[in-house]
Amino acid sequence: MTENYENYQDQLVFQVTKKEVIIPKQETDKINFEISGEQYLKYIQWKRKVEERIAIQELETGKRLFDGEKLNQNQLSKIRKQLESGQVEVYYGAIEEGYVFTFYPTSVVDIVKIKNTLTGDEIDLTDYDNW
Repeated sequence: MTENYENYQDQLVFQVTKKEVIIPKQETDKINFEISGEQYLKYIQWKRKVEERIAIQELETGKRLFDGEKLNQNQLSKIRKQLESGQVEVYYGAIEEGYVFTFYPTSVVDIVKIKNTLTGDEIDLTDYDNW
């Protein structure tokens, strides 16, 4: 796969596999990846299961998985209520996000993987059926 780019009248011109794409100047500092609605739904369902498991573990151990800090009764009560409502909010530290998104664009299919940083659980959302 050939990948060349050059500045051309305030635009970047990319050549990828003999297909030219012109990107407006204001978009040249971004790289965007997209997943389908079906892939997103799989991610949300998987994420919900992982975070429910984390919350249950925190209730059982009385400690936060992120840093091992002992949870007080108010925190434990909050986790119980979240589990009952199905709206679990796991603490991931200052960055408030515990997922690593990995995209591998290939000439055949875009490989998409997401990993939870606390549990190591990973989901492969690659759309193998449509390549």
